[in-house]
Amino acid sequence: MDKFFDTLSWSWDGTTWSEELHDATVNLVVGMDDLMNALDNMFTPFLPLLGGCVRSLIDTPRRQLEIQLAKALDHHDATAVGQTHSALRDVLQQVGTLELMGTMMGIMSGFAGGSMTNQFSETASAFEAARQTACSPEQRQRVRDDLQSLLEVADRYMAHVRRKEIAGEQLGAVASLAKQWGRPDGLRERLQRLAAEDSVVELKTLIILQSGGGNPIADAMGKLTKMSSDEAGSAAPIAVESMPFLDPATMIASRDPELKIRVAQWSESLVNGVVMVGSPLAPMQFSAAPAVIEQSLQIIHQLLALGFGYVVQGDPDAQTDGGAASGAGIIVGILDRVRGALPLRASAMFLRSKKRRARLRDVARVVRSQSRRGKTFSLRINTNLPMALAMLREHHEDNWVGEMLEAIWQRMFERNELIVFELWVNDEGVEKMIAADFGHPHSSCVFYVATRFFDRNYKTCMPGFILAFAEAEALFRHGFVFWDLGGINSSTMMAYKPQVALEISREDFLDLLAEANEHVRDGTVTLHKSISPGVAIAEINEHDLWSAKDCMEMNCRATQKPAPKLGAAPKAAKPPRQKSQSCLGAKDASASSVSHHSGSGRPSGSTQPEGS
Repeated sequence: MDKFFDTLSWSWDGTTWSEELHDATVNLVVGMDDLMNALDNMFTPFLPLLGGCVRSLIDTPRRQLEIQLAKALDHHDATAVGQTHSALRDVLQQVGTLELMGTMMGIMSGFAGGSMTNQFSETASAFEAARQTACSPEQRQRVRDDLQSLLEVADRYMAHVRRKEIAGEQLGAVASLAKQWGRPDGLRERLQRLAAEDSVVELKTLIILQSGGGNPIADAMGKLTKMSSDEAGSAAPIAVESMPFLDPATMIASRDPELKIRVAQWSESLVNGVVMVGSPLAPMQFSAAPAVIEQSLQIIHQLLALGFGYVVQGDPDAQTDGGAASGAGIIVGILDRVRGALPLRASAMFLRSKKRRARLRDVARVVRSQSRRGKTFSLRINTNLPMALAMLREHHEDNWVGEMLEAIWQRMFERNELIVFELWVNDEGVEKMIAADFGHPHSSCVFYVATRFFDRNYKTCMPGFILAFAEAEALFRHGFVFWDLGGINSSTMMAYKPQVALEISREDFLDLLAEANEHVRDGTVTLHKSISPGVAIAEINEHDLWSAKDCMEMNCRATQKPAPKLGAAPKAAKPPRQKSQSCLGAKDASASSVSHHSGSGRPSGSTQPEGS
């Protein structure tokens, strides 16, 4: 299912921006305004009862949709159009949830919000039709093929469910999905019709599929009941779950077995990779306000320890007595189907890919060539958080790191729980920060990157790639076991991740995390050294790039030439384009050489076959 939704979201490659797509995008902007006005009229009087966090359920995808629609109209940006599709599905799903809540509370009585929702759904389907018509025939065929594959897999699974039902097993929500699947004009028939059409545009049907056919409010109440019992997580796995939630009290109490069982179930059942902390019926106040900031910090630590990434969502204009930084929002855990992660002691596995070897050679050549032109690079740690945050805001128009999270990060920064790896350039005596990764060490041996930026004025210097390989080397020298870049999808924004990390399924990622923690506990792996602020690498050379020495030796073996020794005297100049220059030579013998990266052994937990 994730593969189908990924293909569908990123099917438009930006080649053709038609007049129909332009008009449909404009209509979507207008329709979103009308929908939000209707929801405001319906829910604003009840916000004191429902809580601001409930409002953020719709506000967050709405803001995301508005940002992406503006970028799509102004720049015809393929990434923005793909994110518009994803945000549309989220908006429609959350509106459905709010309408159910409104019906239960009597808010919907005498209100015409349902017709407004139907009108917006039709506008969204018209946008989808225009978007997919503008796709190439090959891309539309890929969408249909992936939907057909999904139907075939689902048929086998539903047959399995029915056999279990006949045997008398209690299957919970999956039984409801199975009933909807096979009935006349049920979910399967509707999806089959979509697969036979030229474009897959019926978003309501896709949202039923995405949510597993369940009632989100009833599901929420059932999960709340389970979370308060000692049998939490013991029920049969649910076939599909979209935006389930974690109980913050259980997380803070660190009831480890319950949480790990639930996360293990989500490794199979979760669609779209998002898990909410708190729920619509029991929202959590995620905030930098003094009374709750420590709880917010604990939630971040627990999400990371369980294997999640995270994103914070909230109203940037919402303020409390403490100002915008103290406003409340929600935090969601991210558990994508495919993860970009780098086992730092598995250089040989990383270098199996010809594309990754080529990227590493390119980065080394850039470091050499820029040095000859008077530009050198250094890696620094936590030297200027305000500057790094300001540049992050400038780089990302739709940056999810708002004032509230910045205030929380400031507290983590003071405790060395937020680490900012900074890439600086020295251009003929003038120093400037040109890239940074914001992340957290956790679980004794893992480093998670929450977000990053680079200065586009220096893009020909490949600052993001130089930072990635130098940072990985610094983490290796500090004793970390692997580096986690978060989820990977088909978006062009994610294209760099498979070039600097492995593509690992979330099941295998969770296994790797558990095994790494086990090795730390039994003493097989020592705890990483504390990361201290300051200059980590004063001048980045080739041997400061993770796996560069192993890559050099591999290329020299391929050309049957001996690998040059680190620190060896330079040979006489050779004509350009000689093959020997393709090997990654190292300039000196300082620093522990990266030869200890390679371990021919494959770390436990298999990786996915590489598709690129």
